[in-house]
Amino acid sequence: MAENVTLSYRARLRQIARIMVKHGFGFLLSQWGLSRWLPLREELMERWEEQRGVSRAAHLRLALEELGTTFIKLGQVLSTRADLLPPEYLQELSRLQTEVAAVPVAAIKEMMEQELGQETSQLFAEFEDKPLASASIGQVHRARLRDGQRVVVKVQRPGVEELVRLDLEIIQFLARQLQKRTDIGTLLDLEGLVDEFAATLRAELDYIQEGRNAERFRRIFAGEKNVYIPQVFWDFTTRRVLVMEEIQGIKVDDMEALERAGMDKKELARTSSRLFMHLVFNEGFFHADLHPGNLLILPGGVIGLLDFGMVGHLDEETRDLLLQLLLSFLRRDGEEAVEILLQLGVTPGSLNRRRLKEDMTRLINCYYGLPLGEIKIGHVLSEILHIAYRHRLRMPTSLTLLAKTVLMSEGIGRRLDPEFNLVEVVRPMAEALLREQYGWRRSWQRLQDALFGYGRLWYVLPRHLRGILRKVEDGNLSFGLEVRELDRVLAELNAMVNRLSISVLTASFIVGLSVILAVVHPRGWDGLASWIFTIGFFLASGMGAWLMFSIWRSRKK
Repeated sequence: MAENVTLSYRARLRQIARIMVKHGFGFLLSQWGLSRWLPLREELMERWEEQRGVSRAAHLRLALEELGTTFIKLGQVLSTRADLLPPEYLQELSRLQTEVAAVPVAAIKEMMEQELGQETSQLFAEFEDKPLASASIGQVHRARLRDGQRVVVKVQRPGVEELVRLDLEIIQFLARQLQKRTDIGTLLDLEGLVDEFAATLRAELDYIQEGRNAERFRRIFAGEKNVYIPQVFWDFTTRRVLVMEEIQGIKVDDMEALERAGMDKKELARTSSRLFMHLVFNEGFFHADLHPGNLLILPGGVIGLLDFGMVGHLDEETRDLLLQLLLSFLRRDGEEAVEILLQLGVTPGSLNRRRLKEDMTRLINCYYGLPLGEIKIGHVLSEILHIAYRHRLRMPTSLTLLAKTVLMSEGIGRRLDPEFNLVEVVRPMAEALLREQYGWRRSWQRLQDALFGYGRLWYVLPRHLRGILRKVEDGNLSFGLEVRELDRVLAELNAMVNRLSISVLTASFIVGLSVILAVVHPRGWDGLASWIFTIGFFLASGMGAWLMFSIWRSRKK
């Protein structure tokens, strides 16, 4: 879909609704409250499209691609959420196309000159008009600075920020609608998920943040000779323009070129995986888009990283639990794996703990007796997330992002070396980290932190207690009790009572009318009776029709 910054909120809603119906998702419109945005004839298009033999998951992917940047990014995020979607949807969404038609170079230069306040010829000694890459958010061009330094220039597509802002408003509106109207919306906390997605996408639109991510990676790997992070040129970088050092090397999946260059592919597989796991478990900050296009092999077997817009964060507690989960799986301890999984996720109120344990034990038994070389950590994490999906456990976004990235890293390692085994890299690292986590130095540090926390609690507790007692004395102490969905339940109950009342009134009216017509026979009654019967018939019919319409409308909601 061409980016159109002149779209109004209502026009964009109509566009979204039309595309959803076109791809067979018209049934969602009533749940989203969008039915009124469509003409009736669009229903015919829905039935026509459903006969094309394309799966529902494929239609979702096509719809998101047609809807443009924001929805493509939403689909990419959902493709990592094995705890939210079934496997066929995850597989289809992973095929979302990010390459789009290039923006004319004149528009790119205009955007760049607005941001940097100078003409392109003053900024760069050379600027290639043909883009190196063109994605849904930005476009990349090669250039050369005035001092001769070769760089790549990433420029945000004109109008994309305004369209994303509009789309995020609409997606947040849809999330609120689903949260109010469906049980699944409440269970998954759709508003929270969308807010998290919105924050991630806004960060990706900010090239200053991407530059900071790159600088953080440079600091992490400052003493590492096997990895190289390109330099950011901050004098030429803004929210919408990012200028970085150009690095040239061999793509990590170009096996023939690596062979010609005499690279040790087995060593590359081990080194790249070790570096990635170091980021995950030691730093809690990792590159979350490790596809082969973002990994270059430089002379000497040095690994060059590119594109730092998407990163993942893991806090210390999540890293610790994740390490324990992997080790419990390798030890084939289903009970411990369930306990750790419940600590990692948000548990629904109706969890069947016994069935969850059975599913986890069944998964562990599938790998029982296999040599470590045949165990793929990425697939194990994905299957654990599938189990979480079946039991409605909501996992942290960072964990689902990690599962996707581990799959990518493992795939690259096996492409470089068919005998590569990520478990051999992870297991000694995980055991060493756990020993460090529970060693006497770390335990002493945690004890100090706990004592400091308790000391602060004893310091502030008397003041808070005095405040509570003062409110009790003044009679101002109150407790807040929130009952979710209470307004909706009361409204539905009120509607049911109203319909029941109308039903009783209608039945009484019909019975009373029949009795009067059958029993009462004064002089001149026949003519009057026909009028009473006619008026009563239409009144009863009207109340009955209203009742049927009310019941039908309540079922559509």
